[in-house]
Amino acid sequence: MATAKKQRLMSETPRELDLLEYVGERVTEIADLLQVVDNHDLPTGEVTQGPRTVLQRLPRHMRRRAMSYNVKRLPRSQRCFGISAIAKSTHRAKPPSRFHRRRASNLLNAYIRRQRRNAWLETHIWHAKRFLMRDIWGYRLAESSYQRGFRPAYRDSVRHCLVRDISYMRCLQLSGDERGLVDRLGHLCAKQLGPTIAFRAAQDGHVELSLILYRKDRYPMDCIGPVRLMWMPRHDSEDGDRTLWIWVHPSSAGQLLSELIDLFGLIKNDSRPLEQTTAGDNTKEAKPAEATSGAKKTRLSLDAHKVETMEGTTVEYSSGDRIKLTDLRDQLVRIRLSGRLSLCVLAQMLRLVDVRDAAARTASWMTESACATYADHHRRWQLVMSQQSPAELKDGVVTSLLIEDPRLSRPPKKGLCKEMDATRGVNEASGAIIPDGAIWSSTIRRQVLRDKMTESDLQKLRAESTVTLAVTSTKIPVLVVVRNGGAVADLNMGAGVDLIAPGGFGMPLWLAELIDGWTEPGESFYVLRDRAALKAISVWIEGKGAPVTDLVRTHRRALIAVSLNCAEGGCPGRRALICLPADDDRLTTQWTDEKRRIVECRDAPTTSATQELPVNKEQPTKRSDAFFEDFVSLDNEVEVSMQSLFPDKDAERTAHRKAQQKQRKQRRKDNSKSLRPTSPVAETTSPPADINVVDSCARPVIGFVVRGGFSFAVGRGRAVGYCSLAALERIVRGDVLFRNTTSKVYHSAKLSAMKLTVNI
Repeated sequence: MATAKKQRLMSETPRELDLLEYVGERVTEIADLLQVVDNHDLPTGEVTQGPRTVLQRLPRHMRRRAMSYNVKRLPRSQRCFGISAIAKSTHRAKPPSRFHRRRASNLLNAYIRRQRRNAWLETHIWHAKRFLMRDIWGYRLAESSYQRGFRPAYRDSVRHCLVRDISYMRCLQLSGDERGLVDRLGHLCAKQLGPTIAFRAAQDGHVELSLILYRKDRYPMDCIGPVRLMWMPRHDSEDGDRTLWIWVHPSSAGQLLSELIDLFGLIKNDSRPLEQTTAGDNTKEAKPAEATSGAKKTRLSLDAHKVETMEGTTVEYSSGDRIKLTDLRDQLVRIRLSGRLSLCVLAQMLRLVDVRDAAARTASWMTESACATYADHHRRWQLVMSQQSPAELKDGVVTSLLIEDPRLSRPPKKGLCKEMDATRGVNEASGAIIPDGAIWSSTIRRQVLRDKMTESDLQKLRAESTVTLAVTSTKIPVLVVVRNGGAVADLNMGAGVDLIAPGGFGMPLWLAELIDGWTEPGESFYVLRDRAALKAISVWIEGKGAPVTDLVRTHRRALIAVSLNCAEGGCPGRRALICLPADDDRLTTQWTDEKRRIVECRDAPTTSATQELPVNKEQPTKRSDAFFEDFVSLDNEVEVSMQSLFPDKDAERTAHRKAQQKQRKQRRKDNSKSLRPTSPVAETTSPPADINVVDSCARPVIGFVVRGGFSFAVGRGRAVGYCSLAALERIVRGDVLFRNTTSKVYHSAKLSAMKLTVNI
């Protein structure tokens, strides 16, 4: 077979070959191949007729030496070509060094760029090093500390002081005719909740009010949220125009802003930020003068950038009747101190300006009347307020102070402040003093920020001074607001002060304190906050007053803020259910004793009352062998294995792993049975019944817990939540049950209505 194949090939082979014809065909094929390989984007012949680069012209053993783009490392015959090739080539610019990237201008650019999505507080960098940060409400805020837990924070709030930066609170400034402001804003308040915007002490500027605002004439429905309202101090020389600040939580700021715009008929002023104007207008006037002259534009400092942002990005609204609304977002600093020694910490941290000394009054905005006002407030601060606890003062009292740069009063090392004599100067209290309005002026706030010394200038001044530097040209007007409206009456907890300062001084004030610091309305249901109604409900729940049937009929869809005080057992958690005890619970339980009261029930439906587990019935305790584990009984001897005496760790791990695998296998088996489809006959005969929320458990649900846990103040579980007013008719002396979402055990507790004002 091989021979036949060879003979066939020999017969097909030509006897002669034309050399010219063969070469011509091969030349045509090579030309077609070169035409396909050659790059049409390059000059003709660049790939096929010679090397592209200088290195490709060199032998392989000389290429590594010449890769440094140094012409002198090329052979003499290739240097002319190398010079022209290197001049025509474009190389990637060398990346800047870390020293170049860490320049002040680049750091400021990065600082501004990283705030495009979520704004930063002035103390952000300090918190970012020590706290877990979270993006919420358009800010990057600290959530939990990496260094400290709940116990140290609680201990500081009880014994010393706890500080928080709440500069994320939105401040809205309203200015206009006083009567017009009071009349229109009165539609958002309710007299049943306490003092309104027309409160005399608040209108004089002595007190900051804590209010709950609703939509126009919609009380008790459509609650906007709690706010803190402060009037600018009244002066005799002024006309009828007044100014007030409204501090609101950022989650409710948008709703309040839209309500104020509709209430006063405001229109947004056409004022664009400076940066947008420069970038958006393609005109010669929009370009800076130094850019046209060819000079390099230098980035401003952080304080200068903040002043520029305040001047260019402030949003203003106005109406035809001289009402003006200004959004002071991120233009004020508000630091909250909570604890018994809050005023003591502020007194040691703030260095007051001696306004009686003419040399100390270097600021141009300090007038004689302002100095006299500050002198009165300084005397009251030093003799009265700094010697007392915030719980001993009236809620919302405003004090204006003029302080030196807080960087000068920063202690050399961290430490706790010493308690002052509380009896010293308590009787020296004077009448109400009108605070000074310097901090209310945007011009003064910007001027104070412009006068702020840079850190380098401050260090130079310290180096040149032979004594401790105590006075600079920076004078800062601040406001101190006492806050104890949300304090627990019997424990004096939650009281503190708020420090309001111009923007740009948040970090110096924060570091000077040297303390590690660490909210929407319903439609169908609403929260009842009428103080008179809550007082009557509280007396009724305690069993000391008459039933409030008319009140319940009027507010059938109202929710009542309640507090739970647990018995010795149980600790309510978040979203725990508040339930009514059954009749058997009251019969079988001594509600007046102090013993632990627990009810165990299954949520499965029962056919009769006898099938339920015994409720709150103390079973006789049986004799347990656990009390005799350390005794050896000679009458009942058992063999002891060596494995129990000398356990093998590997064997224990293997047994534990097998037990877990067995449990997982059993759970998968149970889940597959529960997910198995039922027959259509069973579905038609027994349709699933709709379960109401009230009847979803073995005990009727009347409310839920918003926040709860173990309270260090009382040594047992406490919680706050909401209950339906209609369900409170069935409560006897405030006895209720609560059940956590992770358990089927019901614990007893005492329920009481909360009469405290909602505070922010």
